Amino acid sequence: GMQTNCENINYMLIDQDKNSTIEFFDQSGTSSFEQGNKYNLKIKDYLSIYKTNIIKDIITSNQVTSDQTEFINNLIKFPDRELKIIIKLFNELNGICRDEKNNDQNENFNFKFPSDKIVKFKPLLDSLYDYKIIKNTVNHLNEEIIFNDRNTHKFSTGGWLELYVYKILEKMKKEHPDVISDLELNLYLNYSKYNEKQPHHELDVVFIANSRMYFIECKTGMQVINDYNQIIEKTGYLENKLKAKSKIVTTKTKNEILQGNPHRNNFDKLVEKNQLLDLDNLTYHSFKQQILTWIDS
Repeated sequence: GMQTNCENINYMLIDQDKNSTIEFFDQSGTSSFEQGNKYNLKIKDYLSIYKTNIIKDIITSNQVTSDQTEFINNLIKFPDRELKIIIKLFNELNGICRDEKNNDQNENFNFKFPSDKIVKFKPLLDSLYDYKIIKNTVNHLNEEIIFNDRNTHKFSTGGWLELYVYKILEKMKKEHPDVISDLELNLYLNYSKYNEKQPHHELDVVFIANSRMYFIECKTGMQVINDYNQIIEKTGYLENKLKAKSKIVTTKTKNEILQGNPHRNNFDKLVEKNQLLDLDNLTYHSFKQQILTWIDS
């Protein structure tokens, strides 16, 4: 049981078993819990138990536009086979459009596109153009991809995965309202409202299920290979701090990560704990099943 002072509530009891219930008590010790009515715990209430608050005034560069949201809503409806192809193309696009040699920090966000790859990328590039994420269609005469701005470049080289994961969970929340009670994208946290100078932590996707908090870190391109130790340390620290459970969702396969980190002896532990959700599990049905199994475990 945990205790906290909340507005108009003196004590909050959380039972974090599989069959979680939540009870509120008033000062006389009378429970306000009605049998059979589960309380829909909100993320901010959960965090307050662990003396953690959401920083509201951080202006992030990853503001999601309605075009980006529509693009992802459409993507989720793709058949699994097509979806896997698009995700792999996104992964390659990340490499092309983040390449240091390709990017002289130009403010126009123009990237030279390899002419031998244009045909293969056409389905993805045409779709990005239709949703106003890139300014031009790429063809054999025009070998340059031009993003609308910094935001659309960031979306196309990684931000899409966070929104994709969030939108799958949003759809799940509608299908299983009794499972997921709250869901947020891109939360910035710190652990004391009295000390704003404390370092903040960004969580990509956060949700509450059965009175427990879950968070998902989304990593595209080489991130999960290059920053493997740092990612494991951060998620482990936050899991302990917030008594939460975490997963790392990546567009790399487990084999690619293992090959890129031959001397990391804790890799097997991560896979064993089923903490890594890789490229092969990112289609809607597979992802949804993984999350439901995770919540039940």
